[in-house]
Amino acid sequence: MARRITSSPVLIVQGQKDGESVPDGANKVYEHLATNDKQMLALAEGDHFVYEDPKVSDVAFNGTLGWIEAHLNKDTVPKAKTGN
Repeated sequence: MARRITSSPVLIVQGQKDGESVPDGANKVYEHLATNDKQMLALAEGDHFVYEDPKVSDVAFNGTLGWIEAHLNKDTVPKAKTGN
């Protein structure tokens, strides 16, 4: 499935202590993504709930928001439609 993503930007946020979605699986998805616009945010102390975990939530939020902000002005992000 990841090989079919050829042009969409992708951010993977993975807690390295996640016992439900193991880091190796996230790494394999990342490696197989066909898009060049990909980033992996690996959180050494993160578990499955990286945005709720007080140990890593700032890193997760700041990394995710930074990635979104960097992509807001790119042509790959669909523009909002204004309608009449």
